[in-house]
Amino acid sequence: MNDDQLSIFDERLWKIKIYDTYNAYKSIETFLALHSDSEALEEEVESLEKLFDLQSNQMVVLFCTYTEVMIKDFLYTIYHENPNEIEKHLSDEFLHEFKEARSKKSLDQELIEKFANIAAKKSFKSSNIEKTFNIICNLVYKKDPMTCKKDFEKTKENLIKIFKIRNLLVHQDKESKTSAKNIIDILYLKIALNFIDKLNEFCDVLNLNSVKETKQKRQEEAERLLTNIFLL
Repeated sequence: MNDDQLSIFDERLWKIKIYDTYNAYKSIETFLALHSDSEALEEEVESLEKLFDLQSNQMVVLFCTYTEVMIKDFLYTIYHENPNEIEKHLSDEFLHEFKEARSKKSLDQELIEKFANIAAKKSFKSSNIEKTFNIICNLVYKKDPMTCKKDFEKTKENLIKIFKIRNLLVHQDKESKTSAKNIIDILYLKIALNFIDKLNEFCDVLNLNSVKETKQKRQEEAERLLTNIFLL
């Protein structure tokens, strides 16, 4: 998944992506369930079962990739609207350029997008995702001290555990003690959707105009389409 240029956080598009990925995975499982007793397809089913085991592991890895880009999109949105937050998350390589642009009052929209993109990626630490969550909570805490505490601790704990499993699968080439197939439903239908809802709640708390504008445009488009249907 390419995150060269991050986007304004959009909870609806993320939910669609999660559902589409999950449904594609479940279609393989459904096929196996329907044809597991078929002698004519025995070799094909056996090969598909091995592929399905591999795909299950990849679904864990993909879940973490989605989570990573979700977080980066969310942070990008914050930095995009609050350039004052960018500076503390830039490496020395870009810090001088950023300060120089600000001092010359030449920090236009294009530069804000560039530096917000860099800062969001720099803020994410896959090796220390807890630090990333602390960055998020510190940003939200300024607006609403209670929001990050409200049922978010469990979400953080779950995601930290899942990233550890991902690291075992990817970096150490070891299988988790937990069968990946047993946790896909939980990852995609519960944890992912809960996390998207939580980030969306944070967007509301932070009063992010770009997120509100995206929702407003979508609502207007839906109303326009509905009006056209009634006019047919």
